[in-house]
Amino acid sequence: MNSSIIRIEQGDEGTFGALLLKGKCFCSTLELPWLNNTPYTSCIPDGKYICTLFNSPKHGLVWQINDVPGRTVIEIHSANWIHQLQGCIAVGQYFDKLRINPALRAVTNSGATFDKFMQITRNETTLSLNIDTYPRKKIKRMPNSL
Repeated sequence: MNSSIIRIEQGDEGTFGALLLKGKCFCSTLELPWLNNTPYTSCIPDGKYICTLFNSPKHGLVWQINDVPGRTVIEIHSANWIHQLQGCIAVGQYFDKLRINPALRAVTNSGATFDKFMQITRNETTLSLNIDTYPRKKIKRMPNSL
């Protein structure tokens, strides 16, 4: 199955994006900020990856992103905040602040979104994942009115 993550915002609170499955937006994503691909503290570089199913000791059955330069065991799993990530990618329904910790931006309904993601991909043996940060080039200013 073809999938992609389009990263739309990066900052100290994390890297936020959208996960597309077969070209259609499925959910929001959360990753650590970009810190030069440093293991456990950075999101991974933009690129094309192959994901395989992996039985994680911590998260159970997940998709593992393979062949990330200088990195190992990068998973797609459920998490709400960046402090729950060690270089992996979390999926969630929306970007928001949760009542439990309103000081931090998060993704919501991560557990249910992850379960649905695993259900949709249950018959796949691999996922092709393209990660791209948007915008790559400067966008012309939109007119004030149409």
